[in-house]
Amino acid sequence: MLKTVGNYLKYALKNKYIEAADLFTTDEAVMAKINKNLEPDSALAGLYEKMNNQLSFVNSPQDFEMSVFLKSRIVDPLFYDGNNIIKLSDRCPGWKQITGQNLKPKKYFLKYKKNPGL
Repeated sequence: MLKTVGNYLKYALKNKYIEAADLFTTDEAVMAKINKNLEPDSALAGLYEKMNNQLSFVNSPQDFEMSVFLKSRIVDPLFYDGNNIIKLSDRCPGWKQITGQNLKPKKYFLKYKKNPGL
């Protein structure tokens, strides 16, 4: 998830584990520089776990650590109907219903939990 990567980098910049100029190097160089600080910095280690999907999460609107907006990835493709170009939803009422329900952005409220065994 891009937001967790951003949080990880922001934290590393704030704590001077990397400098802004490091962001113009390779991913591997930046990660190596930051990851040297995982053991002594438990907050950084927690961000690392979130970024690498080592923690599970639940959608918890009443008790959350992070909110995330995701835009819809649904498409309403165009196609030729004889000589006319039309949207699939104009031809197929079922697809029109699906697109109508799923075009809105989604908002999730994430609460992280430690995975057993990790």
